[in-house]
Amino acid sequence: MKPAVLVTGCDGYLGAHIVVALVRAGIAVRGTARDASAARAALEDALGAHGDAERLEVVAAELLNADAWVGLATGCAAVVHTACPVAPEAGPAAQTMLAPALEGTTHVAQEAARAGVDRFVYLSSIVTLLDFHRVVRDRATPVGVGPGDWNETAALETDAYAFAKVRAERRARAVLSELAPATEFASVLPGPVLGPPVAGSRVPASIEKVLGPLLGGQLRWGSVDITPGIVDARDVARVIVALTRLDAGALPRAESRSRFVCVADRSPNIQAMADAIREAHPQHARTLPSRALPLPRPLLLAAMRASVTPEAFSYTRAMMGRRVTYDTALTRQLLGGDFTPWEVTVRDTVRWLDALRS
Repeated sequence: MKPAVLVTGCDGYLGAHIVVALVRAGIAVRGTARDASAARAALEDALGAHGDAERLEVVAAELLNADAWVGLATGCAAVVHTACPVAPEAGPAAQTMLAPALEGTTHVAQEAARAGVDRFVYLSSIVTLLDFHRVVRDRATPVGVGPGDWNETAALETDAYAFAKVRAERRARAVLSELAPATEFASVLPGPVLGPPVAGSRVPASIEKVLGPLLGGQLRWGSVDITPGIVDARDVARVIVALTRLDAGALPRAESRSRFVCVADRSPNIQAMADAIREAHPQHARTLPSRALPLPRPLLLAAMRASVTPEAFSYTRAMMGRRVTYDTALTRQLLGGDFTPWEVTVRDTVRWLDALRS
């Protein structure tokens, strides 16, 4: 079957969700991965024995190898670019992700232009909207961000992931605007992603970062007032399927109308997530906080500085007590409804983790 959509990074957490959702929607997919045979096996297992895998092709491609991308989008109506390195920490080592993020995105966008695809969908992040490591004096006043906002202050030294994501999204837009102005561009901006993976047994970094401290007992004495802006992986996949199925010309050209923010409605803080886990999975009660830590901010930060990573400390210092609201109106309009309730996402994720570790 002729592929309709090229999905890069098809073996990643979100990439696999996207591939499975596209294939189950009847759309033929060509996926790319560094290890094509392993990715194919994992995705076939996720799709099950219903013939869906006949609509899937997996090929090997490296982000930094420009020649490897030539011809991969031929015959495709759309490209979904999810492949991106993730820097686990800020600092000198994190700089190694910048070239793959920028050059890799350039190679994929150039191939999309060569193939003349109708639509290019870039998997971005809410870190492109706001600097989550920048301390502000007024934390009490809620801040609203939406598709028209950009994180202009991210630094390679403090948040390499955000630094790279901002530049990679802008690079992709610029390349396609120059080489293929007829190609429609959309970016999807999820918050920290939770939800059961569809393939593999590795715990995704976003799940480990958000739920690891709760389930591992690091916060048993009390939570920190942070609201991370989570979203369900299944919702992100639904958004991308909807984007690939839009009629040609249906996507607005304006940048602020083609960025789709994905954050669950009533996004919870850490304590609310702990309470939901305790209710649905009482076996975890002993590791979960029952209240926020009753310490003044300076004492709390002083204690955390010695016990968490520099990246986690920087994020906590900037976001503790800060209220951010996200304009998801465009995304909900595209979906024709609301996001998955965050309680369902958290409970399903913990259930998957428990099954994995049993």
